[in-house]
Amino acid sequence: MKNRLDLELYPQKRNVFSDVCTIILFVILMIVIVVTQTFSLSSVSGSSMLDTIENGDYVVCVNPDDLNYRDIVIADTGDGKYIIKRVIGLPGDKILFKADGREVMLWIDSGAGFVLIDESEYIRNGRMSLYGFSSGRYGSVYDEGESENIDDFVISLSEDEYFLMGDNRDASTDSRVYGPFKKSEIKSKVKKIINKENDEGLHNFIGFLYGLLSGGSTTEK
Repeated sequence: MKNRLDLELYPQKRNVFSDVCTIILFVILMIVIVVTQTFSLSSVSGSSMLDTIENGDYVVCVNPDDLNYRDIVIADTGDGKYIIKRVIGLPGDKILFKADGREVMLWIDSGAGFVLIDESEYIRNGRMSLYGFSSGRYGSVYDEGESENIDDFVISLSEDEYFLMGDNRDASTDSRVYGPFKKSEIKSKVKKIINKENDEGLHNFIGFLYGLLSGGSTTEK
């Protein structure tokens, strides 16, 4: 009788296990569907956004419908690369790069005169060296062999241009090289940063989802 009872219960136990697995897979599938329809995931490679975003972090992104100062975005450089940077200037702004010895501070005029940009929340001293100006679109303002100073200069943005820069200024290839980005070139806005050191469990789960999504991309510095 005992053996018969065991044989009778075994299929039920197996069915329960199968049902639990089916439910788990269904939940994961629903999460993937929601993520692919509402959000996008990206893996970050590089050091240009330190200390805000570290190499190997994941970012959850949404459509860049509404962009503002300090937003972190992913932009298409036009040469097959996607970069992750912070919005420094909005359409119509004027950005003043003001030299102080070999350091450069950012001032912005959004219509009421130039004011110093406060970046203390995400950049240690809110300044950069002249290194970022040594090549690219604005390289002509920098001549290391002649002087340690540069004249103040202003970049004026058109009504469809955004100026993007990395938080780790001296390790970032951004609008100083590529120039301003048009709205159509900004593909997504970062909603949440998934850092392994702060939440290893969530980081691993997002990594699993990222592996399932064919549309996931890697953003570089």
